[in-house]
Amino acid sequence: MIPLNALRLVVGALLLVFGLQWLRKAILRASGFKTLHDEDAIFARELEQARQAGAGDGGSLDWFGFTSPSKGCCSKGSRWPSS
Repeated sequence: MIPLNALRLVVGALLLVFGLQWLRKAILRASGFKTLHDEDAIFARELEQARQAGAGDGGSLDWFGFTSPSKGCCSKGSRWPSS
């Protein structure tokens, strides 16, 4: 069995590392050194990529249409916060 104090140390260290990374990014965004997330711009860019990928010749497999639904289902709830 894993000693409780060792487990607490590992979990605490991981929380500290990820918390400090989050804090560093928050400070950089607040100071203007790192850009804020613009969800509308990201959506527009991905929508344009999807439209370009959908303009195929119709003779081959639509890889974008094949991978998009499975990517969305598999990554739901398992994504790390974006940087």
